[in-house]
This record gives sequence, structure tokens and C-alpha cells, in this order.
Amino acid sequence: MRRSDIQGLRAIGALLVAVFHIFQWGVSGGVDVFLTVSGFFLWASAVKLVAREEGYITHCNKFFQRTAPQAILVVMVVLVAAFLFISPVEWVAVLRDAAFSAAFLQNYWLAFVGQDYLARDEGLSLFQHYWAVSVIAQVYFLFPVLAFVAVLVARAFAWSKTGTFTAILALVSLLSLAWSIFFSSWLPEVAYFDTLGRIWQFGAGALVASLLARDSDLVRRIRSGGLGNVLSWVGLVALLSCGVILGRSFPGLASVWPTVGAILILVFSMETDHPRNAGFVLSRRWVAQFGTVSFGVYLWHWPIYAIYFQFVPEQTVLSAVCIIGLSTVLAVLSAGLTAWVGRAFDRMNLRTYGLSTAAVVSIVFVGASSLVLERAITSNNPLIMTLRHPLSNMSLSLAANIRQDIPVSYGIGCHQNQTNSDLATCSFGDTQSPTTV
Repeated sequence: MRRSDIQGLRAIGALLVAVFHIFQWGVSGGVDVFLTVSGFFLWASAVKLVAREEGYITHCNKFFQRTAPQAILVVMVVLVAAFLFISPVEWVAVLRDAAFSAAFLQNYWLAFVGQDYLARDEGLSLFQHYWAVSVIAQVYFLFPVLAFVAVLVARAFAWSKTGTFTAILALVSLLSLAWSIFFSSWLPEVAYFDTLGRIWQFGAGALVASLLARDSDLVRRIRSGGLGNVLSWVGLVALLSCGVILGRSFPGLASVWPTVGAILILVFSMETDHPRNAGFVLSRRWVAQFGTVSFGVYLWHWPIYAIYFQFVPEQTVLSAVCIIGLSTVLAVLSAGLTAWVGRAFDRMNLRTYGLSTAAVVSIVFVGASSLVLERAITSNNPLIMTLRHPLSNMSLSLAANIRQDIPVSYGIGCHQNQTNSDLATCSFGDTQSPTTV
């Protein structure tokens, strides 16, 4: 059954992320919505895997047909925009980010960069938001592993396969939440991007889908009564308020707030014409339609904002409306283009594997070419160094000299970083001089 209110929920998540990013208000909780909803939809595929109604290849095909094409298309377009509007000094960082984003490993690259003082001094990453897309991809390919383990355990003890998978998923989710709480108190700047600390949000969404699939009498009675309506509004208010109240305290326990908000909407929201239920708002046609392109809006809004920020650091309501509006237009166009490509493969009877193959080839090509070009720049390749920026006319050789103009302390490892509590001390200049500064 298609639920327009879930599309509305995705719309709320995309708008929260975009608005909080543009005005630099911190973490909104919108990404937590996407992760939970992704888990909700993963449940059906996971059940088919457990029941052997669907193979691993078929499961992977869904990702390469639905999610990967638009994600890789945005990477390619943003790379072109970066070469036009971003200083050559930052091209190396842009190319590295593009490579890890194309490979759906951006979350761990950002975690590494967060520990590197020199890398942290780079400008706004055009692909910073791809950390969430990377997490979704990684968990998507993890679910079949859990399904395989569930099948083995169920066979060994003659248990129900679906029941065993549900129990394993619940256990893994609890362990993931515990890890997230612990890791967030230890290294929050790394924990935020850690897939292991995010699995529980997918698990929560999947377990909700499992609950609704059972069509429980208790849930049905609550949904049809006044309490269900109240809980649906509690969920919506929780989502809209968590970023304002919790600010930058994510992830860990703070992530429970938006996740529970999303769960309340998934369970108790309904498509209705009566305003007593939050589904009245979420299933409105224009809200649900925005939700259908919410993934594209998420992909496009950040690079548009990051490029605009290079020229106009201060944001206004008008600039936010323009950025979100342009993101929506590009999301519609990119979704339409990828759908058109899919139909073209259908006409050639290549839909099953042809589109997935094309997506994988595109991923490898973009990732590999980005790394090759990045290596050519960092190694001062003579052919590359003669290139000039099309707008500023800055040569890559000058950009390379600027990047290498750093204090000598970095070259010898004499700088303080946040992962080592020991005080770093070094001596420079004439160590025999009678005067010490």
C-alpha cells in the first residue's frame, strides 16, 4: 500500500536538513528521518532475502537502479561546477571528496579528515552531505549479511526464518545504539559519521515495518482512536523541534529524539482528510509530491549552498528560498533524466542488469578518474600544471605552490592534534643562541 504521508515525512526531513544547513543552525534531525525511513522500506526486501524469494544480486540491483544513478549524476555535475566556481587551490580536496562519494565511503573519509588539521582548513566540501548516502549504501549491503546469518541460525534450531531475522536485527540494533552512545561520548566528531553507530536507526525503521506487517489489533485500535492522532502530532512536533532544542549534541542519545518522532509518524500517521491526524498535513498533495524528489533535493542543496557561500557568506530567507527552489528544480530534472535512462534500458530489454552495470561503470569511472586527476595535480604533472582556471585565470602551478606553503612544523609532525593529549614541543632556528623565544 502506497502511503503519501511517508512521502510527506521525507519532505519534512529534506527541508529540515536544507534549512539548518543554509542558516548554519547545526544538526536538524532530518538525516535521522531518512535513515529510519530507509530501514522501513528495507524490511520488505530483507524478508524476501530471508525467504529466498529474492537473491543477493536482485537486492543489489535495486540500489544500483534506484539510488546510485541520481547520486553519481550529481557527483559528475558538481565536479564540473567545481572546476568553474571553486578556486584551483581546493581542486585536490574536491577531487578526493568526489572519489570517496562515488565509492559511497564519504562518511569514513570525513571522519578521517576531521582528525587532520590541514584537511580541516579546507573550504566547505561540496560533497560533505554524501556521508548519509554512504551510510545508506553500506547498510543496504549489510542487510543481506544479516539475512544470511538469520537463515543459518533458523536452520540450525528449526526456527522461523523471519522471526529469527527480526530477533537478530533487534539485537544488532541495540548493540549499535549502545555503541553510538559510547562512541559519541568518546569521539563525537568521528561517531557522527560511523555506520556502526547508525545501524540501529535502520533497524528501528525495519522493526516498525515488521510490526505493521503483523497488523496488530492493539496498533490498529490505537491508530483508529484519539490516542493515535495525538501520537502522530507528537511525532511531527518532535521532528520539527529536535534541531532547535538539541542543537549540535548529535549523535548518541540525541538521535533517539528524531528517530522516535519518525517512528510515531510511521506507526500512527494515516492518509486522512481530517486534521486531527498529522497525516492530514503530510499527505497533502504538494507535500507528498515534494517528498518524491526529497532525495534529489538533499543531493543538490548542499553543493549549491557551498558554492553560493564562496561569494555570499551571509544567508537570508530569500537566498534560502532560492537555494531550495533551485535544488527542487534540479531534483526533478535529475530524477526525470535517470527515469528516462531506465526506460531506454527497458526498451532494449536490458533493465534487469544493464542499468545496474551502467551505474557500476559510472561509479568506477568517476571514482578512478577523480583519483587520477588528483594524483596528477599533487605530483605536479607538467601537462596539468599549465592549465588555468577558466574564470580567475589562476594557473594550477600557482595553486600548487599555495597549497604547499605551510609551516615547517607540519612537515616534521610538530603540531598539536585532538587525538593526542601529550604536549608537542619542538625547537626551531639557532638552538645554540643565548636568546630563547
